[in-house]
Amino acid sequence: MEIELYPILSTVILASTVMTIVFAMFSYVLFRVRESKAARRRQQTAPPAEEPQVQGEPVRATAAKAAAASASSASSTDVREAERQAVPAKPRFFRPYEPAL
Repeated sequence: MEIELYPILSTVILASTVMTIVFAMFSYVLFRVRESKAARRRQQTAPPAEEPQVQGEPVRATAAKAAAASASSASSTDVREAERQAVPAKPRFFRPYEPAL
């Protein structure tokens, strides 16, 4: 009795291919469910709408104005030092990741 290897090998390859496809589909479904739950959670806990702030724009101008207003009698070197200690500005090309809904 001689065992044929080709039918066994082809069965193993077919089974592994089918299981890979099933696993990929299952993973995609779980991903979509998790994303929809996160989106719902974000909508429920969303803060009230305030003045929109553009992300990625420099914020030094407002911090410098506040420092200059508080140190109106201070010398110009103190104002410059306050500007350096203000919140650092993000580069203009920075755009945060926003997933598509």
